[in-house]
Amino acid sequence: MAPVADAPAAPPPVAKPLASVPLPKRVRIRFAIVRGEQGLVVGRSEHFLKLDGNAYTLRAVAETTGIAALFRPATVTQFSEGDLLPEGLRPRVFRVERGGANGTPGTPGDTANFDWAAGRVSMNPGPRDLPVEAGMQDMLSMFYQIGLLPPGAVGAETLALTVATGKKIERYVFARVGEEKLSTPLGEKAALHIKTVGTSGDATEIWIGIERRLPLRIRHVDRKGEIFDQLVDEMEIE
Repeated sequence: MAPVADAPAAPPPVAKPLASVPLPKRVRIRFAIVRGEQGLVVGRSEHFLKLDGNAYTLRAVAETTGIAALFRPATVTQFSEGDLLPEGLRPRVFRVERGGANGTPGTPGDTANFDWAAGRVSMNPGPRDLPVEAGMQDMLSMFYQIGLLPPGAVGAETLALTVATGKKIERYVFARVGEEKLSTPLGEKAALHIKTVGTSGDATEIWIGIERRLPLRIRHVDRKGEIFDQLVDEMEIE
């Protein structure tokens, strides 16, 4: 009698598509910006997310406040516009403006324009024509793309994202630190803590809310060791 073949192994579970994690139609998140380990508040940052059908618009405005604004007033605005697809955010345009207030346009800064049909991305001041990769993000959309990923996407090892910064194509490899209870002015929040270390020695840590899957804290340490920590203190969701 011929031996009975073993039953084929069950296929691994398929992660739910990203669209199964809905983004709110309107979101405003305000962060306090703290510099250094002493907790000196030097500014604030506000993120605005708007969905219109399958199109998204993201805007992040960071500005100095208090004493810091007296000595070094600064405003930086990032814009990201694109589409929400089953696989997540697909940016079309990213741009940065410096300065400007009360609706007045600022000075144009870095830009990235994605031509998905042609498979190219053009940046300024970076390269004007490079191949675009599936899943590529910009410097603002990346924070919300991470939140759209299925819960197990950042596994025991790493998660990699390719990002067009406006100057170059950067590969960010995030390591899972773990789930934590994050103390905020809005109360204690359950969050997934991930971290990436750049080739130049700078490091970025992100805490993504477990419930809403929105960024709650963003901590950056530059190559000189200077710390800028953004912690949510207001959130409005529609």
